[in-house]
Amino acid sequence: MATEVLQTMTGAMSGEDMVALSKKHTLFEWSAQSKVDPIPVARAKGIYFWTPEGKRFIDFNSQLMCVNIGHGDERVIRAIQQQVEVLAYANPFMATEPRARLGAKLAAIAPGDIDCFFFTNGGAEANENAIKIARLATGRNKILARYRSYHGATHGSMMLTGDPRRWAVEPGMPGVVHVLDPYHGLERGWETAEQSLAMLEEIIQLEGPHTIAAFILESVSGTNGVLVPPDGYMQGVRELCTKHGILMICDEVMAGFGRTGEWFAINHWNVVPDMISMAKGLTSAYVQLGAVGMRRALADHFKDKVFYGGLTYNSHPLACATALAAIQVYEDDKLIENARKLGIIMKELHAELARKHPSVGAARSIGLFGLIELVRDKAKKTPLAPFNGTSDEMQALAKFFRQEGLYTFVRWHTFFTNPPLCITEAEIGHGGRGVRKWAWWRGLLKCSLRAALFKSEDAMLINRRDLAKLALVAIPGARLLAAKPDSKVAGVQIGLNVPYNFGSRTMDGDEVLRRCVELNISAVELRSQPVEAFAGTPVSMEKVKAFRKKYEDAGVRIEIVKFDDVYKMTDERLDQCFELAHTLGASALSCEIDVDGTKRLGRFADKHKMMIGFHGHGATKPEHWETAFGYSKYNGANVDLGHFFAGNNISPLPFITKYHDRVTHVHVKDRKKNDGPNVPFGEGDTPIKEALQLIRDKKWNMQATIEFEYPVPPGSDRMAEMAKCIQYCRAALAS
Repeated sequence: MATEVLQTMTGAMSGEDMVALSKKHTLFEWSAQSKVDPIPVARAKGIYFWTPEGKRFIDFNSQLMCVNIGHGDERVIRAIQQQVEVLAYANPFMATEPRARLGAKLAAIAPGDIDCFFFTNGGAEANENAIKIARLATGRNKILARYRSYHGATHGSMMLTGDPRRWAVEPGMPGVVHVLDPYHGLERGWETAEQSLAMLEEIIQLEGPHTIAAFILESVSGTNGVLVPPDGYMQGVRELCTKHGILMICDEVMAGFGRTGEWFAINHWNVVPDMISMAKGLTSAYVQLGAVGMRRALADHFKDKVFYGGLTYNSHPLACATALAAIQVYEDDKLIENARKLGIIMKELHAELARKHPSVGAARSIGLFGLIELVRDKAKKTPLAPFNGTSDEMQALAKFFRQEGLYTFVRWHTFFTNPPLCITEAEIGHGGRGVRKWAWWRGLLKCSLRAALFKSEDAMLINRRDLAKLALVAIPGARLLAAKPDSKVAGVQIGLNVPYNFGSRTMDGDEVLRRCVELNISAVELRSQPVEAFAGTPVSMEKVKAFRKKYEDAGVRIEIVKFDDVYKMTDERLDQCFELAHTLGASALSCEIDVDGTKRLGRFADKHKMMIGFHGHGATKPEHWETAFGYSKYNGANVDLGHFFAGNNISPLPFITKYHDRVTHVHVKDRKKNDGPNVPFGEGDTPIKEALQLIRDKKWNMQATIEFEYPVPPGSDRMAEMAKCIQYCRAALAS
């Protein structure tokens, strides 16, 4: 049957086929197979991935907290290709250049004197071998591990794991003793480092220090809650292990390679463990690879004694070359520093959520490793889902994330905030002057799970009828579910010239939409490049319709479509431009004015019965537009208030008043007279307020399109400045 299905397929596989064949012929992990509903993935780049049908997701969990450098980095891809061409595989009894170089590189960046490594296929095998090494080196059997931990899904590493995933495979490897860590859940909270260390030492005494080979612990526990230990805890663990001859093993599979703002999380506490396990970020998951690193004294144990361990793919040259390339990206792009810098911003955002939102019981982060715990009752700290369980509310939240194109890890009563380390300051949510760059953060604060959504004796249980309205977050590229954007003030539509205002002509359409929603803009002059990139070559009008629907569903109308180089276009291409604008629901096209060329364009405007707004600069005179008007009744003017005033040293208001039926829209910007520079709104000579109030009072149907062109002041950014421009226009229309 599978062969028949494959034989009937031509071209790229659809998402539906991917899911069907994967479910039929493969097992999905940690799931009852009848209940899995995987996202089909066709490609990925940067912080995004796409389905075969083109739906984009922002990867806010770096897949499984592993694609740290972001998807599709060409430098790593080239390194993989080059290594395959030279040497795809050599067995682990041989020495290769990638193996040699990677061992030396890890020795340079690992904590303290950890300078010897055994390479594995992944994190679970790294932890398995760490335990093997500890038992061989000490001659002891017992291993201490913590509850609220995860160390992998192989049989031995499952026994180290301290969460419910272990239960189904017990009894397993003997000799593992679990201890409590400082965190005891939302309702009970945290112990001090001193209290937790006293408990640990008591257990060591009761178990017999001479029987314990090692204590394995995640430096920062990952899927059990991004548990950042209190200061003094890791130092105390190191002292206890040293005191009793117990090897300290730090599991850095998830927390390592920049995730917390350091190469390894344990560096935050200036502690050197005896062994360290790693994977995930080691290659940024481009190729599977894990490793266990050990201090020199421990490695020397095996100089004359056999190391009883081996894997066919140990030190695989392809994987080692990939790791070297990934580490180079961390260094070249300063991703460790970026995680540290943006981690401060994430911590601030988390704190704001915890302080302001009724459903946020706790929020934690270190670097770009974060988590939100949700509650029914903030006073009682009742989790929104039970331990090792889920709830209707959490299921609705996960569904909403997926629907709106945000991928992250939703577990029990929590969701995670673990973006790739290449994410930018604009994307993470840092806004100048109080502007939040990520609509989902703002949506979480503003519009979701308000008191009206809660119905219970405890005042915090979500009404099932309101689950469809669940707006715990407002995802990038999606509207805030509680309210669509509205930038119409006193009957005048305030709009933006996009993506030009965002510093790009080719920005992805979803990103343009996200930013418009964030700025509460409900209409735009859209340049053609984003929609044409979405619609493909040749342009698919069905995709154009889908593009329009996405914008209109989010509450943003495409009022005008701007085309470049129209005077060089063929007749067929011009027809396509008008068809595209019609399909987008636009009322007009826009282009630069070339007086001689407006005659030809006027014929197409007549044919399609659609206005063209010819945009003028400082050199454009009123008579230039008047000539164009004579060629076609559909030839119009896009009057740039700033350019008109600065270039002509006269107010544009008389021209707008005389030809208001020909003005498709005005560009709002402030310039100094005598061809002076662009300046922040209110600091120039352009009569912006008077123009807006004239449009308002006369009830003319013309969009006031903000065109952002003045230099961004130090300490601010485009989004913050555009928010000021919008507010200036709102205030002018409201007065």
